[in-house]
This record gives sequence, C-alpha cells and structure tokens, in this order.
Amino acid sequence: MDMRGAISRFVSHPKVFEAQTAVLGGHRLIAALQPMVAEATHGRTSGTVLDLGGGTANARSLWPHDWEYLSVDPDQRLVALEDTDQKMHRLVGDASELGLVDNSFDVVLMKNVSHHLDDATWSGALSEVRRILKPDGYFIFVDALWSQNRIISRLAWAVDAGRFPRVSEKIERAIAVAFDV
Repeated sequence: MDMRGAISRFVSHPKVFEAQTAVLGGHRLIAALQPMVAEATHGRTSGTVLDLGGGTANARSLWPHDWEYLSVDPDQRLVALEDTDQKMHRLVGDASELGLVDNSFDVVLMKNVSHHLDDATWSGALSEVRRILKPDGYFIFVDALWSQNRIISRLAWAVDAGRFPRVSEKIERAIAVAFDV
C-alpha cells in the first residue's frame, strides 16, 4: 500500500472520520442540509431514504424517526458499527451497482461521495440513483469542489482520501444528464 493509501485508510477509520468531521465543521453541513430534508420529506412521518456513501451514518439524525434509513458504503468497517435505531440499516455496496429495487426510495442523499468515484463509477452511481428513486423522489447531492486557484483547496485535496475532485461545471453536467436540476 502506498503512503496516500495508508493515510486514506487511517483517515477513513470510523473514529478518526467522526473526529475529523467535527473539527472541519460537519455540524454546519448538517445544518445546511436541514431545509433540503424538510422539503424532501414534505412533513410526512414515514418514507425511505438511501444515504449513498453514508459512512458513519451521521446523517440519520436529519430524517424523521419513522423514516426507513439505509446507509450504503463500500467500507466494511462502517457496516459493523452498532445501529441504535431500529429504522436504520447498513450495507456494504458499490454506488454504481446497488442491487436495490427500482423506484423504491423517496430520497437519495449523496453527501461528500463523488470525489471518491472515478468517472465511470460516478456515472454509474447517478444512473443507479435515478433507477431506485421514486418518480416524485428527491436526490440531495452535496460535495466539495476542486478549485485550482485556491491554495486551501489544493492543500485539502492533497491529503483527502478522494482522488477524483471535480469542478462544479462537470458535476452539474453529469447530474443534469439524469435529473431535472
């Protein structure tokens, strides 16, 4: 394993990831997502949400308690974390080959994931999201962007586990292929 791979493995450890998220202001992202979740849930007390690349599943707190919450992540360590919520499930999976039922989710959340996916997997993941999302469902997407002109951006991407940062235009084009934005 190369040095970057070793660092990525360490940083993605659930305990380290949670600490890193807290230090980097993960609570601000959760706060920014709350209005989008309110729009997507329409005040309904039940529904289904897929957290694609859900990691430690810290986004579970965003959803009403009675919503079924499924977190899919490729890291086996995250699936082994204890589920304290009866309406939360974890699966190991590939974003581009989910193996879930068509039109089965009210909402799909993809938070800080696309920069971990090469172009083929990214395209496949968007196709899978479209396939499993109900016709009136919501796709909530958020991720960091690549900016060549910002030194902080370049430094952050140098140590990030994700190897595929993208500029906003590339992300917007890819999403617009499968969704009305």
